[in-house]
Amino acid sequence: MPKRQLSLISVCIPVFNGEEYILDCINSVLEQNLTNYELLIVDNCSTDGTSNIVNNINDERIRYIKNEENIGSIRNFNKCIKEAQGEYFLLLPHDDLLLSGCLEQYVRKFDEPKVGFAYSSIRVVDENGNTKFTKVNHSESRLFSSEETITDIVDNFVPIQLAMARTEILQRLDGFDMKLGLFCDVHLWLSVAFDGWKSSYNSEPLSCHRVHAQQGQNAFLNPDLKTLSKHWGRELDRSFFIENSYNSLFLKLINFLLQESTAHGYNIKNADTILLKLFIKLHLRSIFLALFRFNGFILFQELVLIKSLLKTYSFKKVLFYYPYVIFYEIKNKLTDKVLSYTN
Repeated sequence: MPKRQLSLISVCIPVFNGEEYILDCINSVLEQNLTNYELLIVDNCSTDGTSNIVNNINDERIRYIKNEENIGSIRNFNKCIKEAQGEYFLLLPHDDLLLSGCLEQYVRKFDEPKVGFAYSSIRVVDENGNTKFTKVNHSESRLFSSEETITDIVDNFVPIQLAMARTEILQRLDGFDMKLGLFCDVHLWLSVAFDGWKSSYNSEPLSCHRVHAQQGQNAFLNPDLKTLSKHWGRELDRSFFIENSYNSLFLKLINFLLQESTAHGYNIKNADTILLKLFIKLHLRSIFLALFRFNGFILFQELVLIKSLLKTYSFKKVLFYYPYVIFYEIKNKLTDKVLSYTN
């Protein structure tokens, strides 16, 4: 059987019931000045008008696959990786957008042979496409070693959205890990870095990340089983949060990062402390939210997490940083109030 002809880029749009945003998403790809790509759309058994929208677009670069059943969002991401025929891979959620020149700018980053993935600052937009803010981690474009990539992820958690990677690497690493849930993307980029690859950062935003109420991250934080069931492709009950709460998944990611850093001999300065303080901030938020909502089950799961935390950090360090974070957050709130009055 002859080898498949490689497209230069596989832009892959995973979608479930995306009729509200997918046309804008597709157009942001079709309007790119670099045209040597396939646009792979993997529809996770949508029940709305998504398929009609896609089928009404006449462009030979579009390859449309509709799943016979909802396999869950992460499995659908991995199906995109498996089906990709291009040398480079970009996963573009159906509610996000590419900015003009994105593909061309990214491809240039791979002139450096050890670059495993490229990413940029990101423009964050609301459900109507209006810019909320632009997240810029560095004022200048930079080439990072594998260790510097990991440091950047720790220092600017989470800095990587809508990255382009070498397809071969993602396929060899088996794509996104279901066990990491909503942190599966961070885990994958860390895995690429631990595999010895560099990353390339573009200081100018090349894409837009849309924030809205139906996103998986919001559903994990709040927590919202109805929305999460759609993302997982099956009905979930509250026992799902025993292993898959936002904070339990974050702790899994912390353990992976610290263990792999040690195994590779990387000295990521203050990584354990930075991640501990961030975990505590999120953990306290979840505890207060559970108390406010009288949700005893979630409160219990969050308190049980302290036992798991003590397997990663010493009792002394945990005991010190909980009041430290509380004091720091109160101080910031008071400072913001004073500034608002003086302005």
